[in-house]
Amino acid sequence: MKVKNKCYIAGVFLVTLLIAVTHRNQFARFLVGFELLLFAVLFFQARYLGKQMQAQLLIPEPFAGKDEEVKINVKLRNPGWMPVPEIRVKLSVEDRFAKKTTQLTGSAMLDSRGEAVLGFRITSAYCGAIAFHLEEVEVRDYLGIFSSRMELTGQTQEISVIPGRAEEIRFPGVGQQTFAGEEARDSGSRAGDDPSEIYDIRAFRQGDTIHRIHWNMSAKMDELLVRDLGEQEEQMTVLLLDLRSRGNFSRNDWEIFLEHVAAMSGKLLEEACGHYVVWLDAASGELIRMQVEQEEEYRVMLAALVRAVPYENGQIETYYKEKFGDETLKEVIRISLAGEIVRER
Repeated sequence: MKVKNKCYIAGVFLVTLLIAVTHRNQFARFLVGFELLLFAVLFFQARYLGKQMQAQLLIPEPFAGKDEEVKINVKLRNPGWMPVPEIRVKLSVEDRFAKKTTQLTGSAMLDSRGEAVLGFRITSAYCGAIAFHLEEVEVRDYLGIFSSRMELTGQTQEISVIPGRAEEIRFPGVGQQTFAGEEARDSGSRAGDDPSEIYDIRAFRQGDTIHRIHWNMSAKMDELLVRDLGEQEEQMTVLLLDLRSRGNFSRNDWEIFLEHVAAMSGKLLEEACGHYVVWLDAASGELIRMQVEQEEEYRVMLAALVRAVPYENGQIETYYKEKFGDETLKEVIRISLAGEIVRER
């Protein structure tokens, strides 16, 4: 109830009290007593309902695409025998990258022993981690005079807003892009001469890895088909992400960088080329390496990457060679924040 309505109720009570004091009117005294009793009942009602109420923050999906509507639910439950006339919910939304917080509010009613779901919707124009915190749940009495706030602990959840997969993107600094597997399809050599070559497409057999499945062809033929690789151990492509910031770094630069990574990794995934995505975590100094062979792994990788923090010093190539220098790789593609994309092998 609005403040002016509360003032109106307070005014009515004061007028009744004034009449009861200045006049010997039994009815006025009765009204004063009734109003005091009513206020007491409403006060304890708000306290009771506030202790009985239960609230839970629910995030249906841990991922969301940029410019995609995100739905956040607050599940409310009233286990008591008294209906709840009004519940006001305040939800804070924090953009972890920009360190900016906004507030969302909503209200609902609940029957005795009833449940309700209060939904909120937001859309993010940027990639990154977004934290939702159930900041306040307030229960009010029937007249809106008194209220009681629930004790909330641990009611915070996060989602990762990831870039969409671009249908076509031009990479600066690179001429005609070729991806692992393209040369192999053009080759007529016998399978087994080169571990990166693809000789044929055949039916899926037990023991074949999922990342060898040719999804486009399988969809057309309505059966699982795989790329027939050489007999030697299959080698991996590595996307080496250089997160060094060289001054004047903006959020738009970060968005473009994420789109480049998403497009490159997505293209490799479409070509059934399993690969690693590697970057340096500035906070811990640890090397993060995530394998991408399936669509779910692709989304998990992007969800982790959007939480990364650019740094000023550090050579990703040096860190990688120190830890994985003995590996035999198919190729290394380095992508920098400055928009440089270099094939190093």
